[in-house]
Amino acid sequence: MSYYASNSGLFKSVVSLVVRIITAFLLYLVVFTHILNESLRGYLMLKKRPFLLIILLSLFLLVPYQGQTGMPSSKGTMSITGGYKASTFPIKTYNNLLIIPISINGSIEMDFILDSGSRSTVLTEPALLPMLNIKTSEKKRIAGLGEKGIFEALIAKDITLSLPGIEGTNMELIVLPPDLLSLSEIIGRPVYGIIGYDLFKDLIVEIDYTRKVIRFKDPQYFKKAPKTYKAIPIELHDSKPYLNIRVCGTKGTDETTQLLVDTGSSQALSLSSRLFPPPEPSLPTFIGTGLSGEIHGLLGRIKSIEIGDIIDRQIIACFPDEKSLIVHKRRQWNGSIGGEFLKRFKVIFNYSNNKLYLRKNKDFGSPYPYNISGIETIATGIDYGTIEISYVRPNSAADKAGILVGDELIRINGIGIEGNQLGEIYNFLNKKRSGSLCLKIKRGEKKMKKCFELEDIL
Repeated sequence: MSYYASNSGLFKSVVSLVVRIITAFLLYLVVFTHILNESLRGYLMLKKRPFLLIILLSLFLLVPYQGQTGMPSSKGTMSITGGYKASTFPIKTYNNLLIIPISINGSIEMDFILDSGSRSTVLTEPALLPMLNIKTSEKKRIAGLGEKGIFEALIAKDITLSLPGIEGTNMELIVLPPDLLSLSEIIGRPVYGIIGYDLFKDLIVEIDYTRKVIRFKDPQYFKKAPKTYKAIPIELHDSKPYLNIRVCGTKGTDETTQLLVDTGSSQALSLSSRLFPPPEPSLPTFIGTGLSGEIHGLLGRIKSIEIGDIIDRQIIACFPDEKSLIVHKRRQWNGSIGGEFLKRFKVIFNYSNNKLYLRKNKDFGSPYPYNISGIETIATGIDYGTIEISYVRPNSAADKAGILVGDELIRINGIGIEGNQLGEIYNFLNKKRSGSLCLKIKRGEKKMKKCFELEDIL
C-alpha cells in the first residue's frame, strides 16, 4: 500500500513537471508569435507615430483625470536577490533612451524603457496579458498629453517583476489600451513598456551611458559617491525627481526653477514657454505625439544652464505649445532635463537621501545636435526593416526638395539602409551639420532620388 502511494505521488510529480514544462514552452512560443505579429501589425497600421514621440514620454504618461490623486505606484518592493549587494548588467540605448530587460510573472525577458519621469510601470501591449498570467482588477480614466481625448487604462496587481539579479513582488502594472502607443514601431525593435519609480524608490541606480552599463545597489551598502562626483540635491514630487537649475536664455531671461530629471526624454532640455520665451532664431516643429493627440512647439538654442557648479552652454531646447500640456493640477510643469544632457555624465540616483550624483564623461562639452534635416522616420515591416518618412518639417530643406510623409527610405548618400537600426539612421540624418544629403526613396512603385543642402539655422 505504501509502495503504491509512493509511486502514485512520484507519478503525479512527474506529470506536474511535464505540464509546467509544456506550459512554459507554449508561453515562449506565444510571445515569439506575438513579436512576429507585432511586426506585421506595424507594417499594416495606417496611423504612423513619429519618432520624436519619445522625447516627452514621461510628460504624457499617466496624468490622472479630474482630480484623481494620481496613478498608482506599486506597494511592493524591488530588491537584490541571492544575498548580493548589487546587480550590474549591460543595457541598450536608443537615441539617449535606456532600455533594460524585464520579466513579468516569470516570462521571458522583454525590453522596457527606464524612465525616471514615470511613477508607474506600464505595459503598452495588452495582447500579452493572457500569456503573462495577468488579471486586471480595475480601470482608471487618464488624460494624456495632447489636444484631445480621455482614455481608460487597466490596473493589474500582485505582479512579479524581475531583472537580472533583482526581483519585485506585489507590484502594480498599468496596461494601456490596444494600439494607443507602439514603442516598437518608434524604436525599431520590440519594446513593451516603461518602468520608473518602482526601481528608483528601492535601489541606488548608477547609469554609465558611455559603457552602456547599469548598476543597481541596495541603499544600505551605499555610503557616499566618490569625490569625483558632484552631489546635487533633488526633491521628489509625485514620485518624480526634481532639481534646481538656472537657465540663462537668449532674450535676457535668467531664471532658477525646478525641472524634472527625466531619463525617459531623448532631448537635452524641455522648457515651458510660460517661463522661458523661445529664443531667436527658433524653428516651428512637430515635437511628438502624446496619448491624447499631437504636440507642436519650437526648437531653439539657449545660452547656458547651471546645476550647482556645473555649467553647460549652447544647449538645444524644445518649447512645447502650452495648449498641448495637460499637467497634474497639483504641480505646474516648468520643464525637464533629459537624456541628451544626462548622457554627458555618469549618473547616480539616490532617492533614499534625495541626491543626484553627476560625473562628467568624454561627451561633456560636445555640441548639442538637433534635427537639421527636418525629417523624422519610423520603422515598419517584418523585423522593422522598412524605414518610412513620418514627418517633414515645413519649409525645411527636405520639404523644399519634395520629400513627403509616407516615402520609403532606401539609401542615404549612396549607402543602403539594410541592416541599420532606426537609431543609427536617425543619427545619420540629423547629426550631420552641413553639406549635402541625397536620399533614394520609394513612393508607391516609383523610386527617385532627392538631394538637398543641410543648413544649421540654430
